[in-house]
Amino acid sequence: MAGSSSSGHCHAWCTRGRGGSGSGSGSGCEGLPKPAEPDLHSPGHAASGLPPLLVQVGTADLLLSDSERLATAAAEAGVDVILEIGEGLPHVYQILLGTPEAAEATQQIGTFLRARVRSPDSP
Repeated sequence: MAGSSSSGHCHAWCTRGRGGSGSGSGSGCEGLPKPAEPDLHSPGHAASGLPPLLVQVGTADLLLSDSERLATAAAEAGVDVILEIGEGLPHVYQILLGTPEAAEATQQIGTFLRARVRSPDSP
């Protein structure tokens, strides 16, 4: 999730390869987006307009805490959200073809979509 950060700190990811220190002026990240906390209750935010969310993340994924915060904020805003956490699984484990974890994740995605998406031919 990208957005502006009120902390003024520049995160290490935006200084990689720039020789920056990760914070302060001259770090090479002025004007770049910074990670933001999901705030689905802010004025003007149409949380009710968000679609149902299926968040699949592994415990070895660097985005685990971001995924948990997103799912929590969405649920608190009344969004239909399912958070599935796979033990020891890496980022985008769903594409690890031939593994039982990827097969199960793909099946869960299909089940999620079939339950929530209607065909144009359906009543």
